[in-house]
Amino acid sequence: MPLMKLKHGRISAISMTYSHMNHSSKQGGYRPSKGITTGLYHQENYEQRQRIRRQTIQELIENNFDKTTSRFITLTFSNECLPPSIDHRPFKNFIKRIQYRYHYFRYVAIIEITNHENTSRWHYHVICNLPHIDHSELLSLWKCGAVNIQQVYDLEKLKSYFSKQFSQCQPSLKGKKAYFFSRGLVRHQVSRSWIEKEAEQFQKTTHELKCLKPSYLYSGENEYIGHFTYAKYKFPQPKYPVAGFAVRK
Repeated sequence: MPLMKLKHGRISAISMTYSHMNHSSKQGGYRPSKGITTGLYHQENYEQRQRIRRQTIQELIENNFDKTTSRFITLTFSNECLPPSIDHRPFKNFIKRIQYRYHYFRYVAIIEITNHENTSRWHYHVICNLPHIDHSELLSLWKCGAVNIQQVYDLEKLKSYFSKQFSQCQPSLKGKKAYFFSRGLVRHQVSRSWIEKEAEQFQKTTHELKCLKPSYLYSGENEYIGHFTYAKYKFPQPKYPVAGFAVRK
């Protein structure tokens, strides 16, 4: 009997059907290396973790923000404030100041590194639920250089931009924190056909997807799960609302 895993969020759902699954994968354990050398396995494992992180960033943005209640912020360092090496304390202090001033502040942030005249500089890109805020106020909250704030007009493009920038800066950030997000953000709900306690949610989601046509469909073969089918669905209407604007305390 085929195995199926479902992930659904605010505006989309994903189904993955497997012909079989080895025991370690089914229980969430590590896949056997099968004689792969440590170096190659380490690189393969790293790349897999990076794919998961990119998916996490896109999932968090999709489920918690939209173009009516979101802002896109860029934070850059002045020459005087730029730390000699990557140091996230200024950014964390910035977040604390906003959280002190605004209730229900939600955000997802990535770091981007640029090289100019043999010098590496980094800045932060942030999508958040701040309401209209004066440039001068945001500048006073950052304290470390320049700020730019814009209304979000295209969430899909912004998701792709965050994912692309996250991928490009990874060689310089290997082993360092490259993205941040606030607590309490909505994640995809996962239900699996072989987990008894997830049966109710699995049946509910399966019933909803029967009425929809996949917006993307792909089939393939994998040594761990055999033949598989990957399908993505778009909901006609969001299943639940995003968090509204943050509110000044």
